[in-house]
Amino acid sequence: MSEKYKLTFDEMIQHLLTKNVQFNIISETEAIEILRTRNYYYKLTSYKHNYRKEFDKIPEGIYTHLEFAYLVDLAAIDMKLRYILIQMCLDLEHAIKVRILEDITDDDTQNGFQIILDYLDTIPTTVEKYIGKMGSYTSYAKKMYDRHHQKLPIWVFMECVSFGQFVRFVEYYYLQNKKNDAYYKKLNIGLKHIKNIRNAAAHSTPILMNIAEPGRSKKTELASDFLLQVHTIGRDVRNKKLKNHRVHDLVLLLFIYEEYITSSGMKKHTFSDLFSLLQRCKRNKSYYEKNLALISTFTFFEKIIIHLDEK
Repeated sequence: MSEKYKLTFDEMIQHLLTKNVQFNIISETEAIEILRTRNYYYKLTSYKHNYRKEFDKIPEGIYTHLEFAYLVDLAAIDMKLRYILIQMCLDLEHAIKVRILEDITDDDTQNGFQIILDYLDTIPTTVEKYIGKMGSYTSYAKKMYDRHHQKLPIWVFMECVSFGQFVRFVEYYYLQNKKNDAYYKKLNIGLKHIKNIRNAAAHSTPILMNIAEPGRSKKTELASDFLLQVHTIGRDVRNKKLKNHRVHDLVLLLFIYEEYITSSGMKKHTFSDLFSLLQRCKRNKSYYEKNLALISTFTFFEKIIIHLDEK
């Protein structure tokens, strides 16, 4: 491996030039200002992986038809996408918690406390160890901890778990209580994939990096079944796109969101945001005329969003 080292801003531009990244739309001087004040090199250049390389000139390859401005545009689109995705994940988490608490409240065999003890036994850990950090004086949940850390009910548990812990609990609840419930069966499959998107969006990790690359991931039957509903997407495209794990996870989030969110107002707001994002993607459509893979991925998701909105 070649040795990695810190680049100056001028060296960043020179390195991109050696990779055949062009500065015809945004000048080199403007690019340095962007790298200084608006975005950083590693994140911006992550989007270059959506472009083809030629390897006939240097072993590392050079990019074809890639302007620095294209990377800046993709970064702006990705930021808007992440904001929408994190809101969708929060909406979905809330809706599922409401359903779980409804089911447990209506279940005469559940007292609301024992289920948490049984769940923690499977990890295994204690209530104190599980939520101990809530007891610090800087925690917003300090009063909640003081009142409930010795005996934790499900309704408090739902307020203090991380999304990853919540996903694990849903899987437990399905396996122990709801194996014959279609509502939880889909969540048991889909939430672990949605967690990938939620974590990426929450930590400002690029979603669109490698989004157009051919994938090798094993697709879930759930994602395939969902896409069968979109008659404007053929079998070959469906199978090809779902091999990209980012595409696969986004497909599951879109379909599960549409199916599990019961608030029509919430759905209307989200799909309004998604359609606005689609229009934003077209603002500089000339940037992507030669990138057929990105165009194909955009069209794929556009068809899904139109289908779900019409439902």
